[in-house]
Amino acid sequence: MKPLHYTEYLSSKINEAISKEIAITDELLTQIQSDFRRLRNNKFHKENSIIVKKIKSYRNRIKIYTPALKVDLGHKDSSYFSEDEMMLGYVAPSYESLSKEEKEIWNELEKEKVVC
Repeated sequence: MKPLHYTEYLSSKINEAISKEIAITDELLTQIQSDFRRLRNNKFHKENSIIVKKIKSYRNRIKIYTPALKVDLGHKDSSYFSEDEMMLGYVAPSYESLSKEEKEIWNELEKEKVVC
């Protein structure tokens, strides 16, 4: 379907008015513009409704399964830094102070390091 362009529509309507010996006034141009908007909106709504019908038809033909997502959010179980600790700045923890999981991550990263 060819898209509806205002310049083509306006040109055809003006040519039609001239052939019928109708004066081209501001009111006529306003009416042509209004008619164009109405036609364009109707066309848009018709195309939209066709697309929506196709989507609904497709959804009815297949069963769309969307499993519920289960999210497990963690929580902070250690205290935040005190003001004194914040004044000192970040101090990297020692290996001994890491948890078992953190030590496993550390060990894996150490294995991946490239020796130069």
